[in-house]
Amino acid sequence: QLKHFDKSRRIISFGSCAPIPISDIVPLLTEVYAHATISPILESDEKKLYHDLLQDRHQLIVLSHSLDDEQLYVKEYYKEQLYLLVPKAHPLSRYESLYFSDFDGQTILLYSEIGSWNKVARTNLPNAHFMVMDSLDAMGNVFETGSFPAFTTDVIMRTQNKISADVRAIPILDDAATMHYYCICKKENLKKFEKIFQVLHNA
Repeated sequence: QLKHFDKSRRIISFGSCAPIPISDIVPLLTEVYAHATISPILESDEKKLYHDLLQDRHQLIVLSHSLDDEQLYVKEYYKEQLYLLVPKAHPLSRYESLYFSDFDGQTILLYSEIGSWNKVARTNLPNAHFMVMDSLDAMGNVFETGSFPAFTTDVIMRTQNKISADVRAIPILDDAATMHYYCICKKENLKKFEKIFQVLHNA
């Protein structure tokens, strides 16, 4: 227990099911806990994140679903919607909106580091062929050939990427295409992280 306490003062391990919560929350942790080392981990296995929180391997996690556990404090703070990026020359570009069933069977570019979004794509597009890319630069180069769709989200478009005039971003309407984020800690650590939850509440 003393070792866990000492480590938690020096290192804050934060596990997330998706990239956006990492970009949201890590800067807050860095600002509030200036003397601690922040260790963010992207993990697609949400059961592992939950187990690691209970075992104090993480002090804070974000999942795409709530948890009914009296030991934990759970706060829903954000949601993110999936879009399909389609070159205007592609047949799918005529759609104003899409369901997964509309493009199941297509060849789609997929970035490898997307956490739980990977399961969403593969579960809802069982017949799709995914070209998995480890480099965003390489993926961008392939996308610019105009042959294959790729995924983006409303958050990424709003905060990071400008959409080219040669590309359409089409919303995906299935419930599974909207991911809700829940920030979670043990209740015993709530006082430590109350500033983080307050900022998330006001976001």
